[in-house]
Amino acid sequence: MKHRPFARVLRTLFALALFGAPVALPAGIAAARTAAAPPAAATSYQATIRDGRAAAQALLEQSGAASLSLALVSGERVVWQETFGYADKATSTAPEADTMYGIGSVSKILAAVAVMKLVDEGKVELDAPFTRYVPAFSMLSPAYRQITVRMLLDHSSGLPGSTYGNDITGAYYPGYLQQVLDTLAGERLKTTPGYMSVYCNDGYTLLEALVPAVTGKAFPGYVQDEILTPLGMAHSAYPLRTFADGTYARCYRGDAARPFEVVNLLAAGGLYSTPADMSRLGAMLMNGGIYNGTRILSADAVAQMAADETLGSFNPVPCTALRYGLGWDTVTQPAYGTQVVDPIGDHLGAMFLQIPDGCSRDLEDAVVAQHGAEGWIEWGGTLYRPMDSAPALAAGPNTVTFGADGYAEWRVLPSAANVQIGAGAAWRLYDADMVVLAAGASFPATAVTPTPSCYLLLFGEAGSSAAVTVTPPSGASSRAAEKSAAGRERRAALWPEHAPRLR
Repeated sequence: MKHRPFARVLRTLFALALFGAPVALPAGIAAARTAAAPPAAATSYQATIRDGRAAAQALLEQSGAASLSLALVSGERVVWQETFGYADKATSTAPEADTMYGIGSVSKILAAVAVMKLVDEGKVELDAPFTRYVPAFSMLSPAYRQITVRMLLDHSSGLPGSTYGNDITGAYYPGYLQQVLDTLAGERLKTTPGYMSVYCNDGYTLLEALVPAVTGKAFPGYVQDEILTPLGMAHSAYPLRTFADGTYARCYRGDAARPFEVVNLLAAGGLYSTPADMSRLGAMLMNGGIYNGTRILSADAVAQMAADETLGSFNPVPCTALRYGLGWDTVTQPAYGTQVVDPIGDHLGAMFLQIPDGCSRDLEDAVVAQHGAEGWIEWGGTLYRPMDSAPALAAGPNTVTFGADGYAEWRVLPSAANVQIGAGAAWRLYDADMVVLAAGASFPATAVTPTPSCYLLLFGEAGSSAAVTVTPPSGASSRAAEKSAAGRERRAALWPEHAPRLR
């Protein structure tokens, strides 16, 4: 078989695509639907199909997932495709074959294919400095100029890790890429570029700046035109707008549907897709860059993606099963480490693990910023404030004003209540365990806090205000409010100001 290195990683790709969105469902509740009658050729796969069905049912019960979609593929043919569970529990609707699921970090494969197409076309050189294409990129460490395109793909750039502010929102946030560039401009490298590979989402987000720099086309549009459409991946998309109900599988916590979520790290983890669509991508790679007679990548580009990029770099405990390629990543790191502590002044704690410890990643500097009498922490592009100092919303009308810095505003709801939000850019409602209960980006909006100690997060433009009216439910007890306040005091901790700035 040609391109044998892909056999193992493609199995991983399909597993992530199929099972990448486990969400809560009481064990034993599952409805199954076969997309179409299996073709005659499927008769030789009956034992595999039988085992697959049993494994799917077991996975639903063990994981608490709400639904699952899978496909059995031979070459370029889908031999068997079936769905299990509920895509919408409220209507007892089973997933269809074209119901989309968020595929998470498998999205990196699409980003790598996009870059390798540009390499094939002579528009990008893998070992050229990234700044050749995106001169606006900068960091505090002068060595950032040594970061190459290859290093972004194989996680050896030395970047700190991930920018968390606005990484996941209820609606697409087009300013996330610029936020990452701005955040990195104030950070340092954690290792010399090329020294070793450590999983890094920000490296893939930077590829979203590379594509338009050399093509004039935005990253999502380029992937659509050059990869998804030629492969016939008609049920794969980046959530640049909220998907219509029924086109994607809902996420649940118990029986409660969770709000639609957008992973704004499009290149690193934002794509929605289906097993059948992902099989087309996999078949193309297995066939040396060709699918259904159409060449997407050169055979050389496919081979380069499959090469072990950790050879020749620092790799203290080589693992034959899990190594980085271009787009192929595993997030598995050596299980021991050496810590270098580099304090700079009394406001900056620079904690670096030169050798990653216990699968660690995201090793940004932690900066303590003074806000009034409080010390807030900035880390990973996100500002954190003390949880117990968030202002409480009073019964009746409240006015929430966004400061000149444009930070998001947290408010506490000490008791169960009905909440009306008059204006803003977006909002989220969390329970006491910081699980999202509801979210929205249209106004006026109404939310119901089912239990005490809920938290309202409001996003808005700097200098603007939002009217928030709190109406206690009938019979609300002051005792519940007192109990809630006591619980907040015991749980004093740091919670994120999720949107450092809304641009």
